[in-house]
Order: sequence, then C-alpha cells, then structure tokens
Amino acid sequence: MTQTSHAPVARPFLLQLAPLLLAVAVNQAYAGPTGTAGTAGTNGTTTGAAGTAGGNGGNAVLTQDLGSAPLPLFDRTTGGNGGNGGNGAAGGAGQQGGAAGAGGAGGNASLQLTATPQPAIFDGRQYIVTGGNGGNAGTPGTGGTGAGASAAGGTGGTAQVNADIAGSAYGTTVLAPRVDTQATGGNGGNGDIAGAGGAADVQLRASGAPSATLTVGGSAYGGTGGSALTSGNGAAGGNATGAATATANGPLSLGVYTYGGAGGTGIGSGSSGGRGGGASGSMQADAGSGDLRGAVWLTGGDGGAGRGGATAAAGGDVTAHNPFALRTTGKLEMQLSASGGSGGRGYDTNGGAGGSADAAITLNEERASSVNVHVGAVGGKGGLASGTNNVSGAGGNGTASANVTARGALTLDIGAVGGSTNSYPGPDAGTRGTSGGAAHAEGHGTSTGGTAELHATALGGQGGGANGKGLRGGDGGSATVAGSMRGTTAAKARVEALGGDGGNAWGGADGGTGGSVTLVNAVSGSTTGTLTLSQRAGGGKGGESRGVASGTGSGGVGGVAGNGGSAISRLTVADASASKVDVTVEAYGGTSGQVYDRGTAGRGGNAEAFLLVNADKAGSTATGTASASGGSVNGARIAGGNSVVRSTVQADSSATSKAFGYGGAGDYVSSGRAYGTSDVLSRAVSNGAANAQAISDFTSTSRVRAEAVGGTGPVSAYADAAKGKADVSAYSSALGSAANQAQAQSRGTRGTVNATSVSTGDGGRSVTTNVSVAHETQISIAARTSASVGGALPTLANMNENDLPSVIGSYATAHATAAPDAAALNGVLASKPNVAAALADGEVVGMGTFSSGVYQFSSVPTDAYSSVASANFHFDTTGSSFLTLGLIDSAAYGTGFTKLELRISNADTEIFSQSFDSLAAAQAFFSDHALTLGELGAGSHDLLVTAGFSVANGQGFGFGYALGVSAVPEPQTWMLMLLGATVVLLRRRARG
Repeated sequence: MTQTSHAPVARPFLLQLAPLLLAVAVNQAYAGPTGTAGTAGTNGTTTGAAGTAGGNGGNAVLTQDLGSAPLPLFDRTTGGNGGNGGNGAAGGAGQQGGAAGAGGAGGNASLQLTATPQPAIFDGRQYIVTGGNGGNAGTPGTGGTGAGASAAGGTGGTAQVNADIAGSAYGTTVLAPRVDTQATGGNGGNGDIAGAGGAADVQLRASGAPSATLTVGGSAYGGTGGSALTSGNGAAGGNATGAATATANGPLSLGVYTYGGAGGTGIGSGSSGGRGGGASGSMQADAGSGDLRGAVWLTGGDGGAGRGGATAAAGGDVTAHNPFALRTTGKLEMQLSASGGSGGRGYDTNGGAGGSADAAITLNEERASSVNVHVGAVGGKGGLASGTNNVSGAGGNGTASANVTARGALTLDIGAVGGSTNSYPGPDAGTRGTSGGAAHAEGHGTSTGGTAELHATALGGQGGGANGKGLRGGDGGSATVAGSMRGTTAAKARVEALGGDGGNAWGGADGGTGGSVTLVNAVSGSTTGTLTLSQRAGGGKGGESRGVASGTGSGGVGGVAGNGGSAISRLTVADASASKVDVTVEAYGGTSGQVYDRGTAGRGGNAEAFLLVNADKAGSTATGTASASGGSVNGARIAGGNSVVRSTVQADSSATSKAFGYGGAGDYVSSGRAYGTSDVLSRAVSNGAANAQAISDFTSTSRVRAEAVGGTGPVSAYADAAKGKADVSAYSSALGSAANQAQAQSRGTRGTVNATSVSTGDGGRSVTTNVSVAHETQISIAARTSASVGGALPTLANMNENDLPSVIGSYATAHATAAPDAAALNGVLASKPNVAAALADGEVVGMGTFSSGVYQFSSVPTDAYSSVASANFHFDTTGSSFLTLGLIDSAAYGTGFTKLELRISNADTEIFSQSFDSLAAAQAFFSDHALTLGELGAGSHDLLVTAGFSVANGQGFGFGYALGVSAVPEPQTWMLMLLGATVVLLRRRARG
C-alpha cells in the first residue's frame, strides 16, 4: 500500500494559542498504512500431498510532505505479515509424507518524511515503521518411507525511514521542536530452514536555521531471526543501520540508535543458534555557529539459543570507531556507545559468549568553543548453560577510548564495562561459571586554550554462577584504565578500575574470586594552572556461596565463599609546570562473598596505595592523598584484608601529604570483630609550609608515621591509630621561628607513641623536642611536641583541660623555643623575679614546658602510665660561661603524679638530676626558682633536658623552665661563689 499526503502550510503560532494548538495536535494523530497480510498456505489434503506456501505480506509505503504544519503526534507504517506455510499430509504405505509449505515473507515498510516542524507544547513527534513478520513454515507430513521435506520460514520484512527535517526561526518564546523516528525489521519465520530477521535502516537529514534546538532522532531495530522447528540452525538477526546528516545554522541535536536483531534458536547436534544482527551508525553535520550535539548508540544482537545438542551462538560484536564528522563554532558534544549482544542460552550445552564492544573517538577539533565527549562500551552478557558440567558463556570484553585535541574547554567521559555471566536465582544444577568480561577505558585529551577534564572508569564483569558440590563460580573480570590530560589553565584527570565480582554459587559450590586490579602510573596531566589527578583501584567482591540449590527451599552445606580481589594503586607525579598540584591515589580490596548454610568464609582482598609527588615549579603548592582499605569478610570472625599506604609530597611553597590505611573487618560476632593490619607512612617536604597526616583505623596491628619537613612553615605532623596494637610516630622539622609541631596518638589496645620536633636556626642553633608514651591496656595515649628558634614561646597547658582535645586518656607534651625573643621573654618573666634576676645578665639559650597526665574517666584503668619528654638545645659559646636553670612555674591536675624525674646533661655528661614523689615538693621546686649548674667551656654545647613522668588515672602535672648562659665572673668573685656554691655531682649519662 502506498499513501501520499500534503499538509497546508501553517503560519508560526503564538504561545498564547497553546490550548487551541494542543487540540489541533491531538487531532493530528495519524495512523499510517498497513500492508495486507499474506494468505496462509493450505494443508495437504490427500495422502502424501504437500502443504502450499504462505503468501507474502504486502508492502507499506508512506510519503508525507507536511511543510510547516504541526506534525502528527504519532504515526505508524507497518508491513503485512507473511502467511504461514501449510502442513504436508501424511504419506501412505510405501509413500513419503507431504512436504511442508514455506512461510511467506514479511512485507517491507518504508516512510519518506519531509517537514519543517513547528515547536509544540508537547514535543516528541514519533514515526514508527515496522516490517512484517515472516510466516512460519508448515510441518512436513510423516509417511511410510519418511517425513516429507522441510520448508523455509519467511524472511522478516525490512523497515526503512527517510526523514528530511528543517528548522525555522520562531523566536525565543516557544519550545524547541523534536522528531523521533523508529524502524523495526520484521521477525523471521520459524522453520528447519529458518527465516532471517528483517533489516532496519534510518536515514535522517536536518537543515535550516533553527532558533531553538531542533532535535531529530532515529532508532533502528533488526528483526529477530527465526528458530528451527525440529532440526537446523537458527537464523541470523536482522542488521540495523542508521545515519544522520545535517547542514544548518543553528542549534541541533541528532541521535542515531541501532540494535541488531537476536538470532533464532538452533536445534540438534551440528547445528547452532543464529548470530546476532550487526549494528552500525554514522553522523555528519555542520551547525554553523549553533551548538551541536550528536549521539550514536550501537547494540549488537543477542546470539541464538542452542537446544538438543546445538551450539549456543555468541552475541554480536560491535566496533564503533569515529562515526562522527561534526562541525560547529559553538559548543560541541558527542556521545558514542557500543554494547555487545548477549550470548545465547545453552539447553543441555554451554552458553554462548557475550559479544565484545569497542568504541573509540579520535578528534582534532579546531573550531568549537568547547568540546564534550562521552564514550562507553559494554561487553555482552554470557549465555546461561544447563546440563551437567556445562559452562556459562564468558562475558564479552568492553573497550572504550578517546584521544581528543580541542581549542576550547575539553571534557572527556569514558566508561567500559565487561559483560557479566551471573544470574539469579541461580544457574541450573551441575553447571559452572566462567570469568566475567574484561574492561579497558582510556582517555587522552589536550586543550590548547582552556581547561581539560577526564573521567575514565573500567568495571570488570561478574563471573558466572555455579550450582553443585565441587563446582566453582567464575572469577570477576579484569579492569584496566589509562588517562592523560593537558590544559592551559587547568587539567583534571580521574581514572578508576574496579575488578568484577566473583560468580555466586549454589548447591554447595564455591564462589568465584573477585577480580584483582593493579594500576601503576595510569594517569598523568600537565598545565600551568591547577593540576588535579586521581587514580583508584578496587578489587571485586568474592562470589557468595549457598548450600541450597538455585531457587528457594532448604539444602545442604554451603561451599567456600569467594575471596575479594586485591587492589594496588601506585602513582608517581613529577611536575615542573603547574602552580598547584592535587593528587589522590586510592586502593580498596574487595570484600569476601557472603557465606550461607554453614559454609566457609572467604578472605578480604589486600590493598596497597603508593604516591610520590614532586612539584618543582617555583612557588608551587602540592597536596597528595593516599588511601587503602583491606576488604572485609562476610560470615566469619576472621581478619579482613591488610593495607599498606605510602604518600610522599614535595613542593616549593607548600606541601600537604595525607595517608589513610584501614584494615578489613571480619564479621561481627558476640566476641567482637577481627581486623586486618595497616602500615601507613605520610611525608611532606617543602621550602615553606609542610603538613603530613597519617591515620589508620579498623586494624589488629598498625604502624603509622607522619613526617613533615618544612622551611619557613608552618609545619605540622599528625599520626593517629584508632584500633588494635599500634606503633605511632610523628616527626616535624622547620627553620627558625616557623610554627612547628608534631602529634602522635593511639586509641587502641596497646602500643607506643612518639613525637619529635626539630627546628634549626642561624649560627648553628637548633632545638629538638621528643615525647614517648607507652601503654599495655585499653586507653588512648598521645604525644605532642613543638620546637622553634626565636619563635613563639611555649606556654604551660591548663591542666584542668585536655592539652590534646582529641584524646581521652594518657598524654605527654614537650614544647621548646631556642634563642627566644627578648621582649616576649621579659613578658613571661615579669611575674617571676627570681628567675628573671638569675637570667638578667646573660643570654637565654632556650625555654620550654613539659607535661603529662591521665584524665579521669570511668573507662580508664587505675594503672600508672609512664612517659618520657625531652628537649635538646644545641648552641655555641665563644668563651667560658655559667649555665643557669630557671624553674618558672607549674600546674597540676588532681594529685599531680606518682613519680617525676628531671635530668639535665651536656653531651654525654649528666650535670643535674632531681626526683619527686610529692606534689607539694614539686610545686615548691618549680615556682620561680633558679639554679646555677656550673661552667661551660667555649665551643659547641648539646644540652638535653629530660622529664620522666609516672601518672595514674586522675593525675596530671606540668612545668616550665628556661636555660641561660652568662659570662664567668672575675677570679675574686669566682672564688667567693665557689665557697657558697652547692657541689653538683657529675655523672656520665648513659646512652641507649
């Protein structure tokens, strides 16, 4: 049937006429032509007579030239279905049965549309063209000497759309017009010679000068191939093709979406299911100065199933490389998607493999003001299997990539997914799984005049399921990723690869292992502005294991749940161009599979994250963050995965390094959880400011260290362990008067904390403070130090408040300033006349405070806790001088302490020691009290002041001190002083 219509030209409408136009649009709904159905074949009526063939379906053709009239809301053109073939009659004695009649072919359908659509309140005018289905072949008659000949099923009718759509200027007060078209090939008829699915094709053309975005889209679906009736191959699915072309001067949005038809079912040994139909598409457009968006999505057809010994077919592969040729001086956006078809199901045979998907764009764009590119690829699912020891089909691989250069801002979004083979509620008994599909995503981009940004993700497919004791689920698919971006003002690149989950298991089978991921220098970038990089690796989850067979009900004992995949992420960044660098590295071990029905738990995956950043540009700042987490365990109180983290960041002006390590947690039971271990190191190095943080949590044992090495400051090192046995340390180093502090703390069951701060000044002066605290019980402990040369003076903590607000438990501090500022010193000593007088005639080489305490909480044991705090002053004198110790003041909490020791040494020689077991005696001693410690010769001196504290719950004590040197008096004065001086016993200080 052929039909042609011409609509009158309509004038542009006004928005206030919307109610009237809505009524007109509804009335414009249009039902297109339908081809006549083919007549059915007749059955053989006499002995051995053949059935007759079915008639072909009639074609349907519609040509519409609508001009600028409102388009119909809906229009359908359908080819007629082919008639079914007649059945052959049974043969008599000594006679063959009658032949089957062939099915008639489906009628073709086509649409030729020409229009300049007006914008409408309800957009989305849809035109559907469908080919007729092929008729099924008849059944051959049985006979004395055998069945009659088989016949072919009818082929599906083709579907064709040709649309010429023009855009017009309607002002800015109306909505944008949209036209959608769809072509679907007819299904092939069934027969032992099965009919092929009908092809589908859409051809779109856009033109004109639209003032609002003109959207034109076309979808093509290949018809499903016919299936064998008794024995034979399944027929191929229909191919789907599409193309869009445009020449316009205004905003355009074009879409081409094609889907290959599924293959038919094959029956019998030596036969196979039909292949999935192919999918292809292309686009060529010039929008002048208008914004231009183009989308091409391609999906391969599913493979046909296999029965009775026939091989299940693989899903259709899809390859889409550079289907675009787009031009504009406005904004440009491209979307490319490729998906492989699913493998056919195997009945008493293996499943078919999923089709692969490969999508890629290579572009050098010199016109568009900005470019946004999306590329995706999804591997097809593997087909399920049935029958003893048969295997599900492997998931198809997914590969997505882009390499783009643009003059303006550039954004790349790349995603790849491997095909999975798992199913719920589970596979048939006796079948086992294969691995999930691999995934690879890669993006590289350069913006010669703007920012450049990338996000690339790869996800491995899930392994296939298994059902039965001694069988195993498939492993998760692998995942790899790579990316680099170059931008003039900024560059940002984020890549992540996640291993596929292991296949689940039923009937006592074991779960598959999650996919492991290793990324080494997978991301890079360059810019003179801000460079932001991120690299993430994640292990897949292990497959679960159940004792029950697929479905519901009770069953036996579960098998072994799958282990989580491991994750390694290592990145080195050496940059000499960016003014600011921000880098993140992450690794996450996969969790073990859930275990049911008294099965055995799997293990969590280990994780490693290593980061090294060197930002060498003058004045540059850099921040680096490394994080790793071991995978958790489901279903058992066993330790999860371990983590190892290293972060080193170096920059000229400011460096910040953060490292986080987490152990994997076992499942919770009444006795608690078990955790994996962590090893965490964070180091920041800079000529200016440096900040290092190292943190661990959810661990059984951990080693945590933070190192901050700076120049002009401020400098800070912070290390913290939240659980388990921990060895925690923090180290800070700075120059001169820069703020400089270190803090180490542990909130676990037992361990040690150590904090050290070093400051170096002019003339060989330096000061080092150190605190060490240990514990063997469940209590939080902390050590905090600071040091400077000529910087801010340390003040004694208010012992009625926590000197370390984040810590509840035991702590100790050591703060010191070498060569303190005279004016600031005078302010401190104004209320301490004795110390002020003793230090007045000389030079104060150093000043400091020590403190320690255990704050009283019901959860803190009553044990005494020991800590050692020290300050080491290094300085030079040109002649002999007296050393004076000024004891400035003290502060106490509760009963103060159990025991306190104070020692002072010069190099290897101890020159003073005093111990206290009475708070009153200590308070009197450390209250505006000065001591002369003897003579120092000319040269370098290494004075070490050490305080040892033993404090119990509810106790705390701290004190301040100053060290000064003054010239040796004349001989007569010196002798008088000796006569009245207290003799100080000199002892050699033991070196550990």
